[in-house]
Amino acid sequence: AIEELKNASTALTMMLMFIGGGSLSTASGIKVVTFIVLILATYSYLRRDKGVTVLRREIDNDSVYKALALTVISAGVTWLAIFTLLVVE
Repeated sequence: AIEELKNASTALTMMLMFIGGGSLSTASGIKVVTFIVLILATYSYLRRDKGVTVLRREIDNDSVYKALALTVISAGVTWLAIFTLLVVE
C-alpha cells in the first residue's frame, strides 16, 4: 500500500504524477511531451546549440517557451496548493 513506500519511492511517484501522462490521455500533469521538450532544450543549451533539434527536426522557440511557461505555472500552483494545505491544517 502507499503508506508502506519509502521516502525515495514516494518522491519518485510524486515526480511521475507531476509529469503526468501522454498528450491524448486523461492523466493530469504537464504531459510527457512537455517534459521531453524541456529536457531537449536543456541539452541544447548545454551544448550551446542555436536551436532545439530532435531527429533532424527543429522545435520552434514558441513551443519551447510554452513548455517552460506551463511547467513554471504548474509548479507554482502546486506549491501554492501545498502551502495552503499546510497553513490550513
